Amino acid sequence: MKHITFMDNNGTFRLEKAQEYSYLYFPVASGTGLKSAVTPELGGDAKMDQNHFLLQPVSAEEPHNNKSSRNFWCRMEDGGYFSATGVSAMQQAAKFSDHAEDITVEAGLMWHKVSRKIEKYGIKAEVLSFVPEGVETEVMQVTLTNEGTEPVVFTPVGAIPVYGRSADNLRDHRHVTSLLHRAYVTEDGICVQPVLSFDEREVILETEQGMLMMKGSGLHVNRLTLDKGEVDVEGKIDSFTYSEQASMTAKSESLLTRLFK
Repeated sequence: MKHITFMDNNGTFRLEKAQEYSYLYFPVASGTGLKSAVTPELGGDAKMDQNHFLLQPVSAEEPHNNKSSRNFWCRMEDGGYFSATGVSAMQQAAKFSDHAEDITVEAGLMWHKVSRKIEKYGIKAEVLSFVPEGVETEVMQVTLTNEGTEPVVFTPVGAIPVYGRSADNLRDHRHVTSLLHRAYVTEDGICVQPVLSFDEREVILETEQGMLMMKGSGLHVNRLTLDKGEVDVEGKIDSFTYSEQASMTAKSESLLTRLFK
């Protein structure tokens, strides 16, 4: 990598023209168990373990092809818009022209920063990703600098698609498996709690007494009423199993509620 410069003796480096390099991604993690992967366009996943993914699970190939990524949008006063992570249609199209954004990546021990200049609006965008010590929280700190001579007015919108489930549920909505969420808006952000997972062979439902598992064949959930705590299941049921284990999101809830702190 001819554009890489090491900044100290601890491995901290700076990579100019990062857009010219494929398959870049960096680890961001903590000693409490949170593990994330971050690309220059803020792709990658975030998880506690195999059963608690905040963002959609990805393999080595997918972080750069998956459009389900962390994002920060800016809607300009003139009706235009851009992404601080570079994924707007305008910015993606510019990759294949002489107007491609120059991207600079800096990274060190468990932190990652990407910088880009949005020439059309004269704005420099920096996104710093890191995990504070001792907490299960990934921080995405966005800094926008107006490098032009005129004031700029815009509306910022953070957009992070929450997966909020196990990697085993990756094919939800792609096949016959479904998983229903209960979402809460809190002072600090959003808490997502899966309450029901089912396919044609198994239904898993979180109840006040613990987890209820139904196994059989041709199973289908016709109705779920969360307010009344009622569910209608149709099909051949072979067994019922109750478990007093913790809910499906016992660990992920703390991660989700702290997402926007």
